Amino acid sequence: MGIHFSSLRLRISLLLGVILLYVVVAICYRTIERRDADIAKALEALRTQAALVADQQSGIVQETRDLATFLFIGRDPTPFARTDLCSQALARFLKRNQALDNIRLIQADGSVLCSGRAAAFDAAKNRAFAGAVLNEPDVLAGTVTISTTDGKRILPIGIAIRTGAQAPSLLLLASLDLGWFGRRLGEASLQGGTRMGLVDSQGNVLAHYPDPARMVGKKISETAFFQNILANGGQGTGEQPGLDGQLRLYAFTPFTYASGGPIYLWAGIDKNTVTAAADHQLLSGVALWLGLALVSFLVVWFVGDRLFIRPVSVITETARKLSSGDYLARTGMVADGSEVGELAAMVDRMAASMASKAEILRLNRALRVLSGCSKNIVLAQSEEALLDETCRTIVEAGNYLMAWITFRVQDDAKSVHIAARYGANISWLDGVPISWSDDHQGGGPTGKALRTGQPQLVQDIAAELDLGPWQEKIYALGSRSAVALPLTDGGIAFGALTIHAAQAHIFNPEEVALLEELAGNLTFGILTQRSKQERQRAEERVERLARFDTATDLPNALELVSSLELVIRRSLANGGQFALVTMHIERLLDIQDVIGMAGADEIVRQLAQRVSAVTGGVHFIARVARDAFAMIMPLDVESLAAIPRYIEAITEVPYEYAGIPVDIQISAGSAVYPEHATDPDALVRRSDIAARQAWSQGVIHNLYGGESERESPERLTLLSDLRQAIRTDQLVLFYQPKVSAQSPAVITGAEALVRWFHPLHGAVSPASFIPLAEQTGLIKPLTYAVIEMAARQVATWQHANKPMRVAVNISPQNLLDPDFFDFVSSLPERTGAALSGLDLEITETALMSDPERARQVLEQFARQGMRIFIDDFGTGYSSLAYLATLPIYALKIDRSFVMRMNEPKYQTIVSSTISLAHGLGLKVVAEGVETWEQAEFLRDQQCDDIQGFLYSSPKAAEEFVEWCEVELQTIHTR
Repeated sequence: MGIHFSSLRLRISLLLGVILLYVVVAICYRTIERRDADIAKALEALRTQAALVADQQSGIVQETRDLATFLFIGRDPTPFARTDLCSQALARFLKRNQALDNIRLIQADGSVLCSGRAAAFDAAKNRAFAGAVLNEPDVLAGTVTISTTDGKRILPIGIAIRTGAQAPSLLLLASLDLGWFGRRLGEASLQGGTRMGLVDSQGNVLAHYPDPARMVGKKISETAFFQNILANGGQGTGEQPGLDGQLRLYAFTPFTYASGGPIYLWAGIDKNTVTAAADHQLLSGVALWLGLALVSFLVVWFVGDRLFIRPVSVITETARKLSSGDYLARTGMVADGSEVGELAAMVDRMAASMASKAEILRLNRALRVLSGCSKNIVLAQSEEALLDETCRTIVEAGNYLMAWITFRVQDDAKSVHIAARYGANISWLDGVPISWSDDHQGGGPTGKALRTGQPQLVQDIAAELDLGPWQEKIYALGSRSAVALPLTDGGIAFGALTIHAAQAHIFNPEEVALLEELAGNLTFGILTQRSKQERQRAEERVERLARFDTATDLPNALELVSSLELVIRRSLANGGQFALVTMHIERLLDIQDVIGMAGADEIVRQLAQRVSAVTGGVHFIARVARDAFAMIMPLDVESLAAIPRYIEAITEVPYEYAGIPVDIQISAGSAVYPEHATDPDALVRRSDIAARQAWSQGVIHNLYGGESERESPERLTLLSDLRQAIRTDQLVLFYQPKVSAQSPAVITGAEALVRWFHPLHGAVSPASFIPLAEQTGLIKPLTYAVIEMAARQVATWQHANKPMRVAVNISPQNLLDPDFFDFVSSLPERTGAALSGLDLEITETALMSDPERARQVLEQFARQGMRIFIDDFGTGYSSLAYLATLPIYALKIDRSFVMRMNEPKYQTIVSSTISLAHGLGLKVVAEGVETWEQAEFLRDQQCDDIQGFLYSSPKAAEEFVEWCEVELQTIHTR
């Protein structure tokens, strides 16, 4: 029994020894915590004291600056400085600032004008410092010196007195008593042995308290203490051997800036003094532990029971883990029916319940956040609002500590831009350098998420070894866990959403998955907002391009009409009059031929600037054509008389491009509202007519003189009706076939010819309205309407399995129209017709007006599968050599040659043309064929196609189809 009893007590003793070992470790740990806390507290006290002293010094400097400002600003201070009032004012200032030894008003040569207290002063010694202060825009500190009056060590501080725009000639010189540090240190509630001092940027000790006599003047530039100050930019804390070799804790901060560089203030205390209480606590704890150990061993030796102590320890540890948020902790004990077993089972059931509730709560809050943020994405009016609302919803709906959204910046430092943030004390982000580089500053979850494009989860901030420079700050603010979710586009992270929680181990996999979904939704919202903003900017650019001239940035013709409508409404209301002035730049094309298009554009830009400058910018000015400007100006006799002076001022000095002087001539014409016209179009047209009349008459300016033949009522009515006809689909297309000359039963295509059936006047000849359209600018909408009708007919025939190529005539204006190709390219989408079913017919004249531009446009159409025909060939001035460089399919011999083929010379012209065209690989179409003799001759000359009344006149689409099916066969059986 004795042996068995002894064995049991031995096991209990071993268990107790383990427990007591834990206790001694805890004592040591608490001691270390106490030492760290005492050191941190001491450093904070030193930092506070140093900052207070520096702030007081800053306050003294500011008061000195204010004194200089309020006493002397705005007037000559010299008379005042030579009175007793000056010394009395300085004495009162000196009395309020006991840290100052003296304050004086001195001149540039160092001589004293007045002083706060009577004291000896070495003017020659301070002359150089006075000169430096007068050249400095702010306060400047000098070199520490010893007062010749009372032997005090003082730091001179000077500020120049500035009056008006004159250079300063006086300065205030304040002497800071460095003995003030000793007094200030004595007043502070710091531990004994605290020291304070000043050291300059070269490592010279300027002040030291206590014991200044022994330490002042020493050079400490090589010491670890001074190197630490420089390494931290003059502000921070450290732990190094002091100037006396004793290990000390330090806090340092910039004190002032002297002529030789910055001066640093430091405060330090013996580390042993700081840790003495903790060391004493350790000795007391160890002594207590020894006593406790002795008593415990005696108790356990007699009454301990390992069957009780061990289960209780397990249960206690499990409870501790649960209290720290680890809801997965369990006792692992079997419920054996004993009291301890029941207690363990109850703890395990409680842990399971807590884990289940915590899981539900976490998922619920994640779902609330996801729902709220989805609503934000739908309702947000801008990216900024979306980001702000997302951060706010995350914190408020999810009960998280804080949230912020960052975007990656593509710079050398790999920095980040914080786009939105929300939460308590979120301003801490302002001073924290975060980057997405692979270094210390990019070691946090935000930087890693931006760098890797993967979610980053930190379950316990305190346990992580390296989370970047913000770890201490964020932990102090209460954050215990964090997750950073990348915002990716095309697999690359352009931003990150970072969320912090106040509990450790709070983010489980299900919650992180929901937050990742939130990040994906947020990415969609951001990209949607950016796309919306880009679309708005594009629409604004398009709107501006539609209403403003790109070369001069002046309003264009469309904007001119809008402005005229507004001015006319105002004139109707107040009975006012105004004039519209059109200015033509004569021979602009000739100028362009010499200096090129870019040069001509530059001349026009210069002209626009001169027009605005000469008119004072008070009139509405627009560029209404490549060679024309228009100006709206109030009407009076003097305003019209000023127009020739304007033009002379604009043209008297030659323009210049690339060193080439360019003279220009301008002809101007004016139309008056309401005398000459009451609507914008008529005003524009009549002022333009007046300008052209000015040129023909050889005058600078011409006032519109009444109706011309071009403005006859019939012509104007027809022009108005034509515009209406284009808008209301009064135009129809007739089709004339092109028949193969060698195989007459084969139809190779058709030419679309526009017809206008006026509701009152019946059929209007194309010879009447097409030239009118070309002269008035209606040729563009007319041609667009014709091409679209032809495309729709081609699509109809294609869908009916009756494909037919249709050719449309285009004018020179259409060929040079920058919008023409885009319009034609969009026809398949609008009409369903393939462009390969459309051909274009254009005259030689159109080609020769701008050959290079014509070539570029025709190549674009050829690449779309369209065939190009040269219409009326032989009536222009082009050469076959030039035509060979163009993507031309066929030449159409003009009807004037075909109709006279009974004459030998015209037969020669036709046959030569066919031969030369075939030699260049071109097809030939003869138009205007009306007799079988003409057809036989063309067939003998190997002409490819024939077009004319011999086969068919132009017909409506339905009649044309019927002719193709019936009449053609009838003709060829004759």
